Amino acid sequence: MFEMQYMDRLVSLGKTIALSVVMLPLLDAATIPLTIDLELESQYPDADLKRGYVLQGAVAQNHERYLYAIRKSHQIGNELIGIFRDINQFDHGVLFRSYRSRGEGYWGADGEQEEFYLENGNIQTHINSQFLEMCQLASDGGMQAVFQLAGTPVEGLDDGSVRQLFTLDPGREYHGNARYYPIPIESEFGLLADTLYQWMFKLQEGIGRFDSIWLGTQEPEHTLGFPDGIKTSEFRHQNLTDYIKLWKTVSDRLHTAGMLTGGMQNNAGANSGQKFMDSVHALAAENCPIDFFSIQNYSGQFNQRIIDEAFLALDSNELFKDTKLLFHRYQPCEDIDECFETTAGIIKVLKAERILLDRSDRIYGYNFHTRAKGSELGESLLAFLNRMPSKRLNISGLLKNGLGGFAYINEDQSHISIALWNDSEEVVDTEIRLLNRGSLDLTVSAYRGEDIIFRTNDDIIYDRLSGSLLGIHFEPDQYHFVELRSTESKNIAHICSSEDGSNLVEVIPSEKLILADIVNLSCDYPLRDLSEVSFYDEHGSLLLGLEIEKSLLNILANNNARPVPFEGEVSSLILKFSSATVDIYLNEQWLASQAYDATGLQLGRVEFKADNLCFENLQNQLRFSTEPLRKPIVPIEETKL
Repeated sequence: MFEMQYMDRLVSLGKTIALSVVMLPLLDAATIPLTIDLELESQYPDADLKRGYVLQGAVAQNHERYLYAIRKSHQIGNELIGIFRDINQFDHGVLFRSYRSRGEGYWGADGEQEEFYLENGNIQTHINSQFLEMCQLASDGGMQAVFQLAGTPVEGLDDGSVRQLFTLDPGREYHGNARYYPIPIESEFGLLADTLYQWMFKLQEGIGRFDSIWLGTQEPEHTLGFPDGIKTSEFRHQNLTDYIKLWKTVSDRLHTAGMLTGGMQNNAGANSGQKFMDSVHALAAENCPIDFFSIQNYSGQFNQRIIDEAFLALDSNELFKDTKLLFHRYQPCEDIDECFETTAGIIKVLKAERILLDRSDRIYGYNFHTRAKGSELGESLLAFLNRMPSKRLNISGLLKNGLGGFAYINEDQSHISIALWNDSEEVVDTEIRLLNRGSLDLTVSAYRGEDIIFRTNDDIIYDRLSGSLLGIHFEPDQYHFVELRSTESKNIAHICSSEDGSNLVEVIPSEKLILADIVNLSCDYPLRDLSEVSFYDEHGSLLLGLEIEKSLLNILANNNARPVPFEGEVSSLILKFSSATVDIYLNEQWLASQAYDATGLQLGRVEFKADNLCFENLQNQLRFSTEPLRKPIVPIEETKL
């Protein structure tokens, strides 16, 4: 019995290939040789980037899409999540409109107390119970929240209007082509800081962790309003400096309580250097403490210039020389529709990622702004990056024929991750020689992106004799992810006795458990000793159960039992998982498909009841057999749905 994390086809991309010694073929003249020295120190820092999603839009209701995005973020190993609130309850159609009047599901619509309200002449705070539940879900999934509180709090009323709790600055008006987040008059900055801090502290206390990162209003240069609603470059700078005065009063209180803060939520582009420099000078002038210099980076195609200009600004003042960058909204390529929907787009994301990895000693992380959620290519990319070890390796021979990539290894050399891409218009073949690998015996998991599909790649193999990865073939705009794991690393699966005298294959959870982490088990007995395979959710409820009984396979799912007959002895059982369906193969022949509730797999457990058996894992599938696997089985194209 064990706690098991999510195993759908986007995340559980392990494909264990039993290694056999083969002779190294002669290198074709058109094959580009690459080498990776496992012991050569890289000039680049260790990777410690945290990644996540922004919940789409300003959160104002317990909408199912938010809960789904939080669960999905946890499933693919994200460590950050962006949760943004418009606390002045701004609406484009009506400048101030209460959430509680917008209909069922919005904060306060069920009669719950407003989060900011006036009582006996004093401003009080309350954490909405549904919002707390949402934040708790993210916290339970191990994600660090990046909260952005935009605007000045109001009290929403039942008639749709709001009660202003602060005296807004009369010198600023809405200018009509941006969101509007007014600030109070300067004499009320302290009162606003006290109110926000009280609310922030209650939320942190409610979720049981105090490591959230707090940001203020986004892009204050142009969202605080302008005199007579007319935007000017001079007043943009005034907005920036005035907001830093306000944010200092908040940051001081947060730092006193040991809480984390960021600034200044500037929008980044091809020419942001002066904006960054102005922000740093204003922060220094106010002695405003920040833990992160936060940027809304919608222009990842300019990553190198953006981070160079940001570091130049930060390094211009002793107060901020060690401050890390945080892209709290991040769009890594110019065409957002292309970014996560095509392999050419993913290659652009990978190239932008490499620039961030090169400076990961001073970049804390990022939250993807849009589109990555729900994209097969985007989610599989994040899952791979989140599994990646931290120590950088040099790949010799790149930058030829359009090839690019990066590679990482862990301290004991038991896990190597390699990303490679071809952004040329030419077909490219390559192989990778691993130097100083010692006596490592490695298994390989390989997958590729082509067109708009992410799939397993059975062509890439590891030749133990030569220490080379062979069969790496690129079509134009194609990329490969390769993961190598040592068979000598610590076992994550083992056989243990159960109370009834039979044995269970128990998988011990690691921090980020995926199918590829489950090592092979030896088999000494025929498969007829396998009687049950059962998957449970975190509450112990059965999600999917299989019982082998003579010539029947009983499938239990969705509170129903379904007998499926078969003929002959069982020599192998294969379970191939897609997002909410499992395909069942007996003796490597498809037998049945079964839909089931996959939402509980991320925190559930799986039991394999047997005396002893051979248990292996491949790309999004589990295999039980009387003999170890020696070749790929059931190509993904042949899966019956």
